[in-house]
Amino acid sequence: MSTDDTTSTTVDGTSMAFVANKKKDSWRTPPALYEPIAEAVDGIDLDPCAGPPGDRLELPGDAEPADDLPPTDIADRNVMPWEDGLSIQWNTDDVFVNPAFSEVGKWLAMAVGAWMAGDANRVFFVTAANTGTLSWYHRWIASFASVTYFTGPRQNYIDPETGELASGVSFNTAVSVFGTIPESLAKYWKQEGDLVVRPWNAGGIVEDGGGP
Repeated sequence: MSTDDTTSTTVDGTSMAFVANKKKDSWRTPPALYEPIAEAVDGIDLDPCAGPPGDRLELPGDAEPADDLPPTDIADRNVMPWEDGLSIQWNTDDVFVNPAFSEVGKWLAMAVGAWMAGDANRVFFVTAANTGTLSWYHRWIASFASVTYFTGPRQNYIDPETGELASGVSFNTAVSVFGTIPESLAKYWKQEGDLVVRPWNAGGIVEDGGGP
């Protein structure tokens, strides 16, 4: 099954091209999405697909990034595009992955492979909330993720052209976890949105401090 997400379809035949475009590939993760995770796990160790500073970011067409756009600083180690987070060993505990929308399939393959090999003890993975997408949701998330959190309101991502939160986002967001999650984070996610737990997959909800 192809992992080329520019041609992904849902089970009803709907195209996923609306989230797989170059402008949205460059959107930044809003703090409201990763800060509760970082607090629950006592800090994120690795972001293998971090966003570069404005002077190293190329946008499509005549778009220009904000002059003062900083690199993303979500984890202790933030891997820039030129370092290629797909080609390195992650070798850490908690990983946060919010890849370019057009590259979700290859990053999911990497995340699942790293987690199963013990190269990452726990991976938090951000996607559009499209559960019918054949090429990546059913192949990777439904088959391997222990939980998936569907955010309540739509998340406003950071527009690199302005450095501000963009309104009018056309899709909902999900965070899937490969591995375990602390009970406190599970409770928070249940309050804020919808939490799907898959007890047949490895991982699940553990007491706080229980580790990956």
